[in-house]
Amino acid sequence: MNSHNKNEKHRKTGLAAVLEISNKKKGWLILSGALATISEILAIVPFVIIYLIAGNLLNPPVDRANVEHLLYLMAVMFVLRFVFLYASGMISHVSAYNILYTMRTKLAERLGKLPMGYFSSRTTGSLKKMLGEDVERIELFIAHYIPDMVSVTIAPAVVLIYLATTDWMLALASALPIPIAFLLWMSSFAGDKDAIEDKLKGYHRTQEEMNGTIVEYIHGMPVVKAFNQSVYSFDRFKRSVDEYKEYCIQWTKAFKGTWAGFTTALSASLLFILPVGLWKFSEGTLGIDTFILFLIVGAGVVRPIYKAATIFSTTKLISGGVERINSVLNEKEIADPPDSAVPEDNSVEFDGVTFSYDKTEVLRDVTFRAEGGSVTALVGPSGAGKSTIAQLIPRLWDTDAGSIKIGGTDVRNIPYKDLMNMIAFVFQDAFVFSDTVEENILMGNKSKTRDDAIAAAKAAQIHETIESLPMGYDTVLGDGGHNLSGGEKQRISIARAILKDAPIIILDEATAFSDPDNESRIQEAIGGLVTGKTVIVVAHRLSTIKDADQILVVDRGQIAEKGTHEDLVAAGGIYRRMWESHTSAQEWTIGA
Repeated sequence: MNSHNKNEKHRKTGLAAVLEISNKKKGWLILSGALATISEILAIVPFVIIYLIAGNLLNPPVDRANVEHLLYLMAVMFVLRFVFLYASGMISHVSAYNILYTMRTKLAERLGKLPMGYFSSRTTGSLKKMLGEDVERIELFIAHYIPDMVSVTIAPAVVLIYLATTDWMLALASALPIPIAFLLWMSSFAGDKDAIEDKLKGYHRTQEEMNGTIVEYIHGMPVVKAFNQSVYSFDRFKRSVDEYKEYCIQWTKAFKGTWAGFTTALSASLLFILPVGLWKFSEGTLGIDTFILFLIVGAGVVRPIYKAATIFSTTKLISGGVERINSVLNEKEIADPPDSAVPEDNSVEFDGVTFSYDKTEVLRDVTFRAEGGSVTALVGPSGAGKSTIAQLIPRLWDTDAGSIKIGGTDVRNIPYKDLMNMIAFVFQDAFVFSDTVEENILMGNKSKTRDDAIAAAKAAQIHETIESLPMGYDTVLGDGGHNLSGGEKQRISIARAILKDAPIIILDEATAFSDPDNESRIQEAIGGLVTGKTVIVVAHRLSTIKDADQILVVDRGQIAEKGTHEDLVAAGGIYRRMWESHTSAQEWTIGA
């Protein structure tokens, strides 16, 4: 059995997985639990002091000094209770936030190393739920439930031991509701375990679906508003919310009986204490002060059990989230080679490459070579496989068959970090982060300065636009860069690529949606970007790639034609027809 299979076999799930995550701050969490336990015990002490005072007052002569001393002690215990509770909460929360920071960092790093196929098979909603809600629920468990689990276990036990030393029979009556309540509660989960697990999975599935449609609805808001529609017009969104609501209602109905029995049993502790207490009091074997102690403290000993039930039920939801987080952390990433290799030059070569999305073949036996320092254009109908060819070069996916080489070296033999450093991208849909303009250009590159960002922006023809923003390079761009036009975001993307100064440039429909003015600026910026580089460009407008060193016509996943613009026009094939369509479209006008 290989190591991966061993890890699969021994991987912890559910509560055990949550505790394994929490183990990173084990010492601090033990301390937090101890402080929470002391706090719970101190919460009972004032009632014990009341019992002692009552005993003093009911058995004259009254020791006034002792009563005052007990009152002062009660005030001190009251204050200390909240001091310990605050200290417990601070320690557990700091530990939780450190664990969450580490976890989110690991998740972000792992997601960055996974093949694109992983993301294409998952919705935005499921990833959002995992990174947001599932991780936050772990904070709830670590910061609150771990200390609480310790306190709700130890504190009632300590109190019951104390009560047993006072009157064992009444202590037994005080404890009797606890096993009855738990038997009722556990009966909720005594059925088919697979059915319960299916219910939990269904809950998470409906929540993920709702999250995904919410994201889609927000992104589609311009269209919704343009057609004067409401949320109810987006049928899938409404349907997903209704499904989630119905699932929650069904889940609540399924447990309402046992939950009612559980809470009733815990609330009925006086029904057990009163008969025993009255009988003993009438027999003269119980003092009124002790009776009052059990009526107050004995009835309150079950209070932490409510918290234990909440922890148990919520942990069921948390454990499902932990399993999804672990599935990402254990997902097979794009592996680095055992022995790294260094490319000889910046040429790019495809040799018999075949590639499929799931089971759908997209590329078949693709072979070509782009010399170092040359410009290679990929053209062809939509869906022919042009963008896929470009995205296979940096191993956003791995090929099913054949090889891709840079400088004579298979990309699978180049360390992934080195490979990414060799390639710069300018995508059709330029993405801008919700951060300052400077950080959007630098992209976290600590070796570069503001001056470097400015130089890149000038080369990308975007410097003047940035200077006109309210705070220049310190202007925080909105989510998705909504305060920039499409062409301006594109030039920010080009500035990033210029700053990266990678030897291989991939341009994927970089000017497809630009207006004439922006297209001119983008073309000028690209001119400064590609000088001396190996360029692979996915082209939409054929006029922009007339001067390419070679043009590859991609059709139905294969290289149908190859050559210069003049050669392909003269050949009279697919490219010729595309060129004629392109030139006739340039002459089209409304009303012609």
